[in-house]
Amino acid sequence: MSAKNSGVENVSTPETGCYLLFTSGTTGTPKGVLMSNRGLANLVQWDLLFRRCEPGRVHLQFASFHFDIAFHELFSAISSGGTAVLATQEQRQDAGLLLELLSSSRIEKSYLPYSAQSVGIGSACILRTALPHRRHHSWRAR
Repeated sequence: MSAKNSGVENVSTPETGCYLLFTSGTTGTPKGVLMSNRGLANLVQWDLLFRRCEPGRVHLQFASFHFDIAFHELFSAISSGGTAVLATQEQRQDAGLLLELLSSSRIEKSYLPYSAQSVGIGSACILRTALPHRRHHSWRAR
C-alpha cells in the first residue's frame, strides 16, 4: 500500500524531529536534544560523498543505540545500499571478539572509538594480517 492510499498524512518536514538523544553536554545536567530530519540527512549525505559509502559495502554498527553516532553508523549503511553488521555488547568490550567479527563479517567501514583503537583494533599491522580483504586506506574518516 502506498503512502497516497494509506490514509495517513505525511506531516514530516526537514525540521521535524526524527530521533531524540540525551546528553549531559558540558553542564553535566542531562537534557534531551531532538535531531531533525535535515540534520540526519546532511550527516548521511556527507558520509556518502566523503567516506565512499557505496552499495554493497559492509559497515560495522559498533555504537550502542544510547549514543548518537549509532544513528550515523546505521543510516549511512542502509542509505548507501550497504549492510550494517551489529556488534554485541560482548564484542564491543572484547578486542579479540571484535577483531573476529571484523574479519568474519568482512567489515569495510566503521567508526571506532579511541578506546577500541588503543587496544590494537585500529592498528594497520593487525588489520593487514587479520583482515586482508579490507581497503586499509579507507579505515579512518577522511
